[in-house]
Amino acid sequence: MFLFLCFLPEPIGKNELVDIHLRSSWISNKLHKTRERYLDGIHLRFGTVLDATVSAKLPSLIKDIKTRFTRSIPGSQISFYAPWNCNTSTTVCSDLVSASKYADYVHVTSFDVQKHMWTDCFAKADAPYHKTLTGISSYIKKGVNSKKIILTVPWFGYDYTCNRFIEVRCCPCLDLPGRCQDSRA
Repeated sequence: MFLFLCFLPEPIGKNELVDIHLRSSWISNKLHKTRERYLDGIHLRFGTVLDATVSAKLPSLIKDIKTRFTRSIPGSQISFYAPWNCNTSTTVCSDLVSASKYADYVHVTSFDVQKHMWTDCFAKADAPYHKTLTGISSYIKKGVNSKKIILTVPWFGYDYTCNRFIEVRCCPCLDLPGRCQDSRA
């Protein structure tokens, strides 16, 4: 049996995470949009890097959304994007793990891995198999239920132009905005 779910993909800003009144208003607005469009739930993406101040609010945010959505739309589902690896410096892993307890799914974004790992830009896989496996495993080891994890691997078709060939599997290329260096850093 195949089940297709339609979600309202919504970015959430730092203010809505931190301020309880803005959060309540934001949830009410998204709940209204979701019902109005006959969708099955909401998918959250965080527009800012999750620092300690912001990430500490994630579990209560996801819990609030889950409570209000399931009360208003029985059977609705909540999901959110998580970085490719639970051990990266751009996130606070324990808060993501806690938040996953209230979410139905966690979309582990195994793409643009290169820009989170290296300072130089090389033409290579955007989501190398061993890094993807390491990232998924890091969430499971930290306590995220493996049945909730969805691996997100888009097909961008990036075109990395080699500046000069150094050796096999090593070709520095031009850094195009957002491809190699994390613009959020």
